[in-house]
Amino acid sequence: MTKKRFKPFVLPTIYVMLVMLFGLFTFLLSNSLKIAENIAEKDYTYVSYEVLPDNSIPVISTVSKTLIKPFTDNTVEVLRNYYDYKDDSSNQEKALIYYNGTYIQNAGITYKAENIFNCLSVLDGEVIDVKEDDIVGKTVVIRHNEELISVYQNLSSADVSINDKVSQGDIIGTSGKNNMENEEGSYLHFELVYKNSYVNPEDYYGKTIGD
Repeated sequence: MTKKRFKPFVLPTIYVMLVMLFGLFTFLLSNSLKIAENIAEKDYTYVSYEVLPDNSIPVISTVSKTLIKPFTDNTVEVLRNYYDYKDDSSNQEKALIYYNGTYIQNAGITYKAENIFNCLSVLDGEVIDVKEDDIVGKTVVIRHNEELISVYQNLSSADVSINDKVSQGDIIGTSGKNNMENEEGSYLHFELVYKNSYVNPEDYYGKTIGD
């Protein structure tokens, strides 16, 4: 039986190709690590704060109460609606916020009135965060149960503190300036987080947690 022999140039060629592949793999891996380091080192600013629930369970039950609007002033109107991915393109366009050269999808409802109005807790709950930001102003975050959180932004004043227990209808602050809108007036940007996802508050008013 005749043994097959490689031509003299075959083995060197294979070795060269393996070395080149190894070098390419090393380069790509090094480049990926550098990109990851750059991303980790950057200081990003987001419009909305992280409000994902932790494992704590509030002591206040809200099952039997219906969710109310975060105000009672009848002069308040909707300036910008919630951005719904399932909505038609016309409504989606109206729900985009143009700020600093960027279009941002509105994660809640932006309310506006000519004068300052009181902002109310939509259900019983516990205040889990109070902070201030140059863009969205004072922010109050309230946990109502392990699945539902409400967020109140653009406040000119916050009348509650972290760990405060609030009842439905309690004043948690007053409306204020919105640096992301060009119109004059007093604003409240309201967001609702249900099961870790932002939802349209207008779809939840008048409903109980059980619903």
